[in-house]
Amino acid sequence: MGIKIGAFGYGVGAIFAAGSVLLATLGNSAWPIFLIVAVAIWVFSTLIRKL
Repeated sequence: MGIKIGAFGYGVGAIFAAGSVLLATLGNSAWPIFLIVAVAIWVFSTLIRKL
């Protein structure tokens, strides 16, 4: 009964992407960092699923 890293990565990536949109809407200057982290997590989890 283990957690699949791919599903976990997609969920965390989606949370960071939503946070990025929220920060951009609020005018916070940290939104590009959240977007980069979301894309990096999504790419990493996609690569893990392929292996």
